[in-house]
Amino acid sequence: MIALSIIFCVSPGNKIKLEEVEKVDAPYIALLKNKYLDTITIPTEVLLQTLGEYISYATAQTDNKFGLTSKNGKMDDLFTNDKAKVLLSNSQFTQQKSEHVVLASPLWAYYHNLHLHEATYCTDAQISTAMTSNKNSINSVLPVTPAISASVYKCLPAHPTTIDYRRCYDDHTWQRHVMLAYIIPTSFLFIVSTIFYYFRAQTEKQYLGLLYTPYIQQFSLAWHIVAVLFITITVSYSGFHTEGVDSRCPDKMTGLGDAYTILLVFYIGLYFVICTHVCAMVYEYKGYGKDAIFVPMSNQ
Repeated sequence: MIALSIIFCVSPGNKIKLEEVEKVDAPYIALLKNKYLDTITIPTEVLLQTLGEYISYATAQTDNKFGLTSKNGKMDDLFTNDKAKVLLSNSQFTQQKSEHVVLASPLWAYYHNLHLHEATYCTDAQISTAMTSNKNSINSVLPVTPAISASVYKCLPAHPTTIDYRRCYDDHTWQRHVMLAYIIPTSFLFIVSTIFYYFRAQTEKQYLGLLYTPYIQQFSLAWHIVAVLFITITVSYSGFHTEGVDSRCPDKMTGLGDAYTILLVFYIGLYFVICTHVCAMVYEYKGYGKDAIFVPMSNQ
């Protein structure tokens, strides 16, 4: 159980093929490809973090952000052109109090329409053409990558993406934090339990094992019941279904299929642990074992 939770906790999810997400969210992916992704080593896959992280910075950042191993130098142009500077210093526009935004994730930049304020990226004429073409030929979901000039759909004003990348990413991030909260106390409990079960197996220290094992077992049962309840609430809130990922966060567009398969196995495993604890407690309470831990002390 601990191993499964660690694997889920450290995994950012599988990489997502750009050609797949471009079919459903071409304008957003155009911004990503033209302004954020390295044009020298052109990637064909990205992490959900790159698509779904919604964050901005008020100070310059020297390292790569947003799940990118390398970045496009044109990214800074979105934030340094004259029109963008005015907007990014307006707290009502940025929702960042009085801080001036100097860098933001692709989704933040897209939803704030920064691509429309850089004249060298989108001219007024291109924006007008894009809006006209959008009425006539660009659908929100396309069977194939749009066979339209990139200068057209890249200049569309932002609209809600077909896939809620932010919600999918935030849910998965929160679930990883929940798993981390499970790992720490469970690891400590495992170490303590191992010690006293070891004592129980030793003739000279058997008394310690018999005395403290029932309390550890009861605490472990209570802890795993709490874990089941909390994780049930967590996965229910995120819309987790038995398929692993529901229609809101399809694996092809989020890369979460394997991660949620691990979560499902872990969830089933929690019930197995609880059943094992209950069976062990009933077994020893009935006194079926010669060293039953619930036998009165006078009989031990």
